[in-house]
This record gives sequence, structure tokens and C-alpha cells, in this order.
Amino acid sequence: NVALQSHYQQVMGRLGNQEHELLGMPSRVSPPTSERYWYVSPMTDGTPLRRHLDHRGPFGWRTVALLLHEICVTLGFAHHGGVAHGNLEPGTVLVEPSGAIRLVRPDVAGRVVFRHEGSATISLAALWDEPIYLAPEVLSRSAPTPADDVYSLGVLAFVLLTGRLPYSSPSEVLSRAQSRRSAPDPGEIVQGVPPALRRLVRSMMAPRAAIRTPSAAELRKAIREQVLPDMGPNDGRSDLIAAMRARITGSNAPHTPAPPPSAPEEQVLASSSEALIDTALHSAG
Repeated sequence: NVALQSHYQQVMGRLGNQEHELLGMPSRVSPPTSERYWYVSPMTDGTPLRRHLDHRGPFGWRTVALLLHEICVTLGFAHHGGVAHGNLEPGTVLVEPSGAIRLVRPDVAGRVVFRHEGSATISLAALWDEPIYLAPEVLSRSAPTPADDVYSLGVLAFVLLTGRLPYSSPSEVLSRAQSRRSAPDPGEIVQGVPPALRRLVRSMMAPRAAIRTPSAAELRKAIREQVLPDMGPNDGRSDLIAAMRARITGSNAPHTPAPPPSAPEEQVLASSSEALIDTALHSAG
């Protein structure tokens, strides 16, 4: 299919222009003459959130807020260029040893297939590993936008907080969107989630894109102002490393903001965190 191949090359070229290393965008793509579609993206030492969930269950609310904040830091580079990731779920969001968030496997199939005749007969499960994380607009077969990424992050936050999905199936997502019913409240499932984070997660999963936070940059701002007002301007990664360490060791010590570490201290902190996380995950497995 010449038209499909041409569109594939266009999509991959646009994704490849998002060169930030944490975005997991393609660095090499199958040539137009290839009989198969493929691409190559950088390798990573990060651990998927799916693995953390499977081994240790839901996260504390502050850790979830820190994860969202750091996801927005990475995702913001793509949104600034007008590009959505389109496939945000626990398997595609990775925590690096440094506390940075790396995103992998951006949506390609939906961007390409939805523009071509006959796409309505293709199952969404054939294009995405977990379509339950997709916004209603994407489930209705529209190409993903930054606002759709925000919706997916809302579902992800709900899962990280509660250990369960907010909806049973993509058809329920579409049904609620059509009736304009508000999103479920994670605070009705787990106790202790601050009202500000409960409101934010529900607003991220708003059924209409027009009333959602439009981008990662705006979402990051809302997290800092409404949920983590005590976090210093450069504390995101170091606070996340500390929160992940506390999760692994079972420590529930109250949060005490610390000044950003110097470069050598940051390297030691990242190295210690990596060893701690790896040891815990291996023992859990």
C-alpha cells in the first residue's frame, strides 16, 4: 500500500524530530522499500511502572504526584512541539535510576491507520496493548492529541493510587463520555488522598477534551501549585528517588524538603537508588 507506506514515513519523520532522549522516539525507521514496518529507539535502564505495580501494589499519593510531575517534565518536550505520545500506560512509563521518567513505544499504528479507508474494521486491541487507557476521542478513532495524553495520565494516576482501573472496558469509557458523566473518584477507593489530587485526577479524565488540562506543561504547573506546593523548584527527581526508596524499604517517615544535591551527591543518590530498586525487584520476583 503506497499511500500507507508514505503516511507511515511522514508520521515517523515527525516523531523522530522529537529528539529528547527521554521521549523514546524512533532513531531509525524502516526504509520505504522494506516489506515490513519497523523502527529503533534508544535502550533504557529504567523500570516500567507496571513492574513496580505488579511487585508492590499501589503507590502512596505523594509518590503518585511526584511521578506525574516528572512524567510531565518529559512529556512536555513532545507537547511543546505539538506532538502527543499517544500510548501512555504502566508499561510505557519507566523510572530511570536518576529519578527521570523515560517514555517508550509512542503510538504509531493509530496515527497511520486511522487516516485510511477500512480502519473501522480493525480492532483497537490490535493497535494498542491497553486501549482502556485511551481517551474517548482516540477510542472513536481520532489521532491522539496532547489533551488525550492528559486523559491517559489521569487513568494511570487512578491505577497507581488504587491498584485498579476506573473502567471495565473501552465501551464503558465511550458510554460515560456520551452521557457526560464525571470520572470516578480515587478517594472513594483509598483513604488519605488529598482533595486537591482527587479533583485533579478526575479533571484529567474529563470526558470532553475541551474541559481537560490541555498539555503536560499546564498539568505540571497545576501539580506544583495545588498538590505539591512545598516542593522546591529543583527537587522533583531527588524527591521521587526518596519516595521510591521509602516505598521499597517500607519507611513512612514524613516528608522533609531538602536542598538539591550537588553533582557528586546526585550521582551517589542515583547509584544507591538503582541498587536498592534492583535488589527489591529481584527479591520480589
